[in-house]
Amino acid sequence: MLKMKITMTKDGTILAMCDLELLGKVIKEGKTVIDLQKHATFYSGNDIDERSVLAKRQLSIATRYAKSINVVGKKSVEFMKEMGFKTDGAKTVGGVPHLQIYRMD
Repeated sequence: MLKMKITMTKDGTILAMCDLELLGKVIKEGKTVIDLQKHATFYSGNDIDERSVLAKRQLSIATRYAKSINVVGKKSVEFMKEMGFKTDGAKTVGGVPHLQIYRMD
């Protein structure tokens, strides 16, 4: 299971996704920190099953309009890859992949 949240801002749509089991954790490597405890509400959206057709459809629609996409976790990054996104730019922090995609238009 994954968590996916879509947030509308004045600057555009933000899509945030993370592996459900990572929510509430703090991931550290050196000076780099991904704080999924402090920023849990940023990712706390709908539970989605990455195998479901509905989840794939939701992601397809959401990413079409997103100005920023933030993805944390192996399952979440793999799901993005399956959906046709390039994930080779994902960074790894404490063994956990983290991918950020920005649309500049």
